[in-house]
Amino acid sequence: MKKYTRAPLPFQGQKRCFLRDFAKVVSLYPKETTFVDLFGGSGLLSHTVKYILPTARVIYNDFDNYAARLAAIPETNRLRAEISDILKDCQPKKRIPDEQRSQILATIKREEDAGNFVDYKTLSSTILFSANFATDYTDLSKQKFYNQHNPSPLSAEGYLEGVERVSEDYRTLAAKFADDKTAVFICDPPYLSTDCKSYERYWKVIDYLDVVPLLKNRHFIYFTSDKSQVVEIFEALEKYGAKNPFPKCEKVTRRQVLANNGRGYEDQMYYTLPNWR
Repeated sequence: MKKYTRAPLPFQGQKRCFLRDFAKVVSLYPKETTFVDLFGGSGLLSHTVKYILPTARVIYNDFDNYAARLAAIPETNRLRAEISDILKDCQPKKRIPDEQRSQILATIKREEDAGNFVDYKTLSSTILFSANFATDYTDLSKQKFYNQHNPSPLSAEGYLEGVERVSEDYRTLAAKFADDKTAVFICDPPYLSTDCKSYERYWKVIDYLDVVPLLKNRHFIYFTSDKSQVVEIFEALEKYGAKNPFPKCEKVTRRQVLANNGRGYEDQMYYTLPNWR
C-alpha cells in the first residue's frame, strides 16, 4: 500500500503536521481496532490509520464528498494540462497577465457549461495565490491569478483502499458506535474562529460543543487549536457540572505560522491511550 504524507488533492486542514505523532498513537492500539473518522475531510487520517494498521476497521465520514473530487482526477488532469499550455510563457510564482487569465476563465467556463465536473479547489492551488480557495466560477472570476502550476499529473492510486466510506452527519455516525467502547473516535472538526468557507457546511459554536459529549468515557483522538478555545470553554463549563473529557488526555502541540501575515497559533492534538490490551 502506498504511503501518502499529504492528501492527493488540496483540502483545508489536512493535519499533515501531526501525521508522525498521530501514527505513533494509532500504533499503540490493537491491530483489529475500529477507528471512526467522524470528520473525514480529505481522508488523510483514515488513510494513515489503514497504512499503520492494515487489519483495522476504518470508517471515513466523507461529509464534504471528497471522493467525488478523487473520482474526477482524470478530468482535472486534462483541464490542468490545458491551463499549463496557457501558462507556458508565464513566469512561475508571478501574477498571471490579464490575457492568459481570460483564456483560463474561458477554458473553465467551457467545461462547466458542458456539464463537466470542475474541481475549483484543486484549480485554486494552480492559479490562485497560496492558501486562497475558490468554490465556484463566480468566486474564481473575482480573484487575482498567480502562476502556482505544477505540471505533474495528480494521482490517488490506492489512497482509500480498504477504508469504509460513509457520508452522514457526525452525530448520526457516532450514535452507531455508542455501545462499542473499544472503537476510537477521530475528531478533526473545522476550527472555531477559523475561515471555514471551503467546507460544505457552516459551523456554529453549538456544532463544536456538540462534539465533545461524544467523547465521554471512550477512546478518541481530538484535534483543535488555541484559536478555537474549545478546551478552555469546557474547563469553564466544568465549574457548572459539565463533563470535561480533556484533563486526563495526553497532548501534543505544534506551532504554526500563517504565510500571509506571519502570525502564529498552536495546533493541538489530545488523545487517550488504550487500556484494554
